[in-house]
Amino acid sequence: MKLQSSLEDDAVRLAASVATRLCHDMAGLLGILAGTLDMADEDPEAKVLAAETAQTLITRVRLLRAAWGGDGGAMDAGAIAGLAAGLPGIERLRLDFAGLSDELAETPAQLLLCVLVAATTGLPRGTMLSFRTVPHGGVCLKIAGSAAAWPPSLLACANSETALWEAATAPRDVAAPLACLLARDHGWQIRVEGDSVMVVQAK
Repeated sequence: MKLQSSLEDDAVRLAASVATRLCHDMAGLLGILAGTLDMADEDPEAKVLAAETAQTLITRVRLLRAAWGGDGGAMDAGAIAGLAAGLPGIERLRLDFAGLSDELAETPAQLLLCVLVAATTGLPRGTMLSFRTVPHGGVCLKIAGSAAAWPPSLLACANSETALWEAATAPRDVAAPLACLLARDHGWQIRVEGDSVMVVQAK
């Protein structure tokens, strides 16, 4: 009974945190869109900003749907790059897809997007993220740059069989435990190895 209660509590916490994270990610963009639309008739620059904000909002919804909903199918580097454009703070980072030579199957592609959502919000400006395929259909994401480090929430979840919530102290951290839960559910594993995150099939 106690274990069942714990699992139910975790499910409620996960649902609440995901909902809060989604609202947070959308609220800022919707606020900008509403403000610029009010001025669009008088200010041509406001009209341009409104269009750019609307496109960012669309891209972010597509990203989160593919990462958390898993309906993106197999993806090549171009598809992943297109969705990555919706990451919060993506303008601060540099992405290198040269090593992603093969198309990723649906599950590793989804999990890679989950890792990106979990990792990029805390990476400092100028961080380089490089991607490469690894044997058996997996993928590796590597970071480089001054002070670049994986967020504590991702470290805690990826390197533990059970500790999914210890570092998820705020809704912004929910992407890490969600990524690891999705990986386990599909028979995959997310591992942190120094400056790299590996998305590989579970042994």
